[in-house]
Amino acid sequence: MKTVTITHWEENWDNYRPTSLLEYIEWLNEKLREIPEEYRPTARVEIDSESSYGSASLEYRIVYERPETNEEKILREGRERQIEESKKAHEIEQLKQLKAKYPNMT
Repeated sequence: MKTVTITHWEENWDNYRPTSLLEYIEWLNEKLREIPEEYRPTARVEIDSESSYGSASLEYRIVYERPETNEEKILREGRERQIEESKKAHEIEQLKQLKAKYPNMT
């Protein structure tokens, strides 16, 4: 499944978010209408908070889940292969360095 973000904002940014309850409900309904009807049951709101140097901020996301397209799957698998190849190359380099550092170890 693929997570699709409909909207994302942080409370300390100047992004528009209504403060009136009626306007907020309408705003949420607009966001809901952006989600294809068959995926609306998967829609959710994610809220996260972060505190740094005595200042707090909230981060909001509206997301939904849908099946991955073939193109997305190919791209994801390619990225995963790249990460694995990079990790393997790094580990081989580490192994060479350790063998050079400890030549008498078997």
